Amino acid sequence: MLTDDALTFLSEYHLATLSTLGRSGRVHAVPVGFTYEDGVVRIIGSRGTQKFVNAERSGRASICSFDGGRWISFEGPARVTDDPEAVARAVDLYA
Repeated sequence: MLTDDALTFLSEYHLATLSTLGRSGRVHAVPVGFTYEDGVVRIIGSRGTQKFVNAERSGRASICSFDGGRWISFEGPARVTDDPEAVARAVDLYA
């Protein structure tokens, strides 16, 4: 359950850092745009990029976004999809 402050933060535009684990076990951290809806964090990108290769292989990822003294982070299962409906929803949310 997220607090009202967390929901307010998520309703604003913020970039974040997505962290995944590479094949060697090293952390791969990259800046991303993201959206949040109904407990799902969505990141749009191109299949084959290292962040998605890592997330697909390990099935896990974390994201952290901050703005001054406010921040939010999520960690958990990751899924990479190119399902047209899922992608369209992610694009709509990001727009």
